[in-house]
Amino acid sequence: MSTANRPEWRTTTTLSPVSTIALPPKKNETEEIDQLNGKNFKVRSRSVQFAMTEKPPLTTIMNPMKFLSTTRAPITTPKPLIPYSCTADVFFLVDLSEGTGDKSQQYLDIAASAISSLPISQEKVRVGLISYSGPGRTHVRVHLDKHNEKEKLIEEMFLMERHGGTTRTADAIRYATRVFEGMAHPARRNVKKVLVVFTDGYSQDNPKEAARVARAKGLQLIAVGVKDRLAPPDEEQLSDIGGTSKNVFISPTGRELRDKIIGTQCRM
Repeated sequence: MSTANRPEWRTTTTLSPVSTIALPPKKNETEEIDQLNGKNFKVRSRSVQFAMTEKPPLTTIMNPMKFLSTTRAPITTPKPLIPYSCTADVFFLVDLSEGTGDKSQQYLDIAASAISSLPISQEKVRVGLISYSGPGRTHVRVHLDKHNEKEKLIEEMFLMERHGGTTRTADAIRYATRVFEGMAHPARRNVKKVLVVFTDGYSQDNPKEAARVARAKGLQLIAVGVKDRLAPPDEEQLSDIGGTSKNVFISPTGRELRDKIIGTQCRM
């Protein structure tokens, strides 16, 4: 067969079908979020405990700097402890009756000198003032919790009006004892309570029993009189008030009265 008459052969390449692998259908992203959001999350660390009961978002990014602070907590300095010897609640009970002459100015001078040397404050020594004379004429002039400054306390003390009339020291001591126990302006617990009675000792009622009851209730009583050549104070009655002659002072200095009220150990 001649070449010209030879049939033409054509080769064709048959592609075999491509095999495919069936993959599981991908979960819908929304369904995945819903499944995650339906769970409770709890994140714990040494300094943070965070519990979520609401559905959280899909991703929660916690910033560790959130829990760090560049500012320091303020440093508080504790108040210094005040020695017991420098604490007291004190009432000055001043006789303004003029029973043996007007000695009120001398009483107030002694009281002012003592106040000037005392550590006056609401945390240390508090001083109140009570004036008295006859029946029904005993009054609180300054409560214990009124003054923090001794200058204002002294100024108000010298504004007290003179009563005149008779002297009822027993009634006045009972009145002062009730004031110490009162709730409107209460005395502090666990501090010394002192009642300083300024009088000449010539009372129309015997103060001995009233003073004994006051001491039994925890009050320390100090009796203060002043020298008088014509009418010297009745030191026996003053001893009945103080309970002993050691608690009786005649024309003392302010420093002597201070040392009797709070002792000599207080350096304030």
